Amino acid sequence: MSTGQHPLSDAKRVARIKALIHDIDVVVCMYPFAFVFQQLAKVIGMDSAKSRHFFSTRQETLSVLKQAKAPHLVLISEQLNDGSGLDLLREIKRMNPGHRCIVVLNQNSESAQRLARQLHADACIDETSLQERTGVLIEALKAVQGGKTYMDPRLQKPNPSGRLADGQPLSERQHEILRWVAEGLSNRDIGVQLNITTNTVRDHLSEVMRRLEVSNRASAVSTAFRLGLLP
Repeated sequence: MSTGQHPLSDAKRVARIKALIHDIDVVVCMYPFAFVFQQLAKVIGMDSAKSRHFFSTRQETLSVLKQAKAPHLVLISEQLNDGSGLDLLREIKRMNPGHRCIVVLNQNSESAQRLARQLHADACIDETSLQERTGVLIEALKAVQGGKTYMDPRLQKPNPSGRLADGQPLSERQHEILRWVAEGLSNRDIGVQLNITTNTVRDHLSEVMRRLEVSNRASAVSTAFRLGLLP
């Protein structure tokens, strides 16, 4: 096994996962991993006094979590039936940072991994690891339960060079603005945060986009994560 972990037998694996989540409210939001979804439903089970929900859409998940009185464990796939799992992660953490989120990535891209970390995912695991039953989910649950974060060894580690193709790093101000753009703030709101004018924000952002060779804010953020320019 490439991750260096040994697959657990079904019975032992199920028993360990159930023990780890027995006293936790759980929401699973996954699509389109039908096989994985069905297996998780069996593993997590319904034999607990805590709530168990299985969805494939962002809307259903948020509807439940908005009414939650206690932090939940949320398993999220990168793609959902109605959008991005990473967008759902952002909304969940803004709603209640106490919710513990495990994100299942299906493309092994540096940008997705970086964005998940930027949005405070508690754990990231590779879809293939779930399918091969390597015990990664158990390791992720143990880490999250202990208040730690977890990254599946199968997921590649980005190169945090902080430099563009021209070999020069972004300025400190450009980094600040790019980080706020990644958080979804407008130029006006960024100006308020940094105590500079909206025009100054626009000028800095235009220069960043020129150097990244992109034409819009979304592409700037995506490219910045891919290049390791954002944490």
